[in-house]
Amino acid sequence: MNEVLIDTDTLSFFLRNQPLVKVNADNYLRAHSGFTFSIITNFELVRGLKVKNAFRQIAKFEQIHRLSREINLSDEIINRASDIYADLTHRGELIAMRIS
Repeated sequence: MNEVLIDTDTLSFFLRNQPLVKVNADNYLRAHSGFTFSIITNFELVRGLKVKNAFRQIAKFEQIHRLSREINLSDEIINRASDIYADLTHRGELIAMRIS
């Protein structure tokens, strides 16, 4: 199983024990001993859990975070993402950005 970048929704479903995500994530964790996610996913997830006062999920995420790898944003990543965003905008194919 290849290493993948886990997005906020997937990690959120995992923390809520959504059955299909939980099975796949557990298999992934057995293969990799942790997740890989971006600093943005960390922010979005913790922000959402704090708004909901989801203290058990926050504690669970903190355990997962200690075992996982977090990708920081570099200038290269920001520039590439900005290029993709601009290209999609110019073609009228912009993907909605979820920030809450």
